[in-house]
Amino acid sequence: MKKADSLRGFDKHLHKLLEAHPEAALEHAKLFSELPISTQLAIMRCRRKLSQRAMAKKIRK
Repeated sequence: MKKADSLRGFDKHLHKLLEAHPEAALEHAKLFSELPISTQLAIMRCRRKLSQRAMAKKIRK
């Protein structure tokens, strides 16, 4: 299964857009890195459909 297949709606659209436009991907990454770490983790958890507990286990490994 491809990574984009597990995404839905806006995330799927954003993934395709960023793949097609590398300069937009760099800007997106820059803006994402400026977000508070708690916000970054929350976004990553939602994208991977992980609970806070599951995310904590992955981080500790």
